[in-house]
Amino acid sequence: MATKPTQAWTSVAATSETPAHSIYSVPFEKSQLDDREYRVVRLSNNLEALLISDKNADKAAASLDVDVGHLSDPVSVLLGKPQLDTQTRSLRLTSPDAHTSASISCSW
Repeated sequence: MATKPTQAWTSVAATSETPAHSIYSVPFEKSQLDDREYRVVRLSNNLEALLISDKNADKAAASLDVDVGHLSDPVSVLLGKPQLDTQTRSLRLTSPDAHTSASISCSW
């Protein structure tokens, strides 16, 4: 979600039923025909969730959008542990499933 101004958040103290969190207090722009209620909450770990309440819905659903993907994995996850060969002056990277490998030659 886009960054929201700090003053637009209202802190809510923890209770026996809910952890401490913040609620985005600026009203949403929506169509006049949209009778759903919208709320954004921010948890103490900075995770933000958009909650949508539709009193006419007969089912509930949940969705999660994580803003990173497989290209954000560290090299060791993608290609396994690098192996340095000092005799050939090369670095060999092999995927954990051994289907992909790459060699990089260097001079030192």
